[in-house]
Amino acid sequence: MKKIQVLLFFVSLCSSVHGQQAHELIVSINNAKPSNQGRVVFLLFDQEDGFPREVSKAAYSGTLENYSPGDAYTFKNVPSGKYAVTVFLDENRNGQIDSNFMGMPKEPVGASRWNKFGKPKFDKCVFEFRESKQVLEVGFLNN
Repeated sequence: MKKIQVLLFFVSLCSSVHGQQAHELIVSINNAKPSNQGRVVFLLFDQEDGFPREVSKAAYSGTLENYSPGDAYTFKNVPSGKYAVTVFLDENRNGQIDSNFMGMPKEPVGASRWNKFGKPKFDKCVFEFRESKQVLEVGFLNN
């Protein structure tokens, strides 16, 4: 009986490890121009707090140097859930979205599901991430 219990324990352990998938969210910018100036910053938020500008409050972040059309950034090991994405071309490499005196971005910016009117809001930009591999296209507003 004890051998069967041990065997069942290992079978359940293997099946639970096998059942966990490393989810990947691939974010591409569909209207980006090639740039060897600056870097593209990708921010993945799982909450409204900090969205869309505060890099330190993003659940995940990443960068691409010398961006070319067709390039994409992959967030790895992202659990299923609701998220919103912000991307921006950090032309001066200061790690933030630069704005003019009216608060309008001076660098190209984009967000998931953003209709490009007004500041992106988390509840309007949020999407459901459930697949093991999902591709999301985002466009820059002022590219």
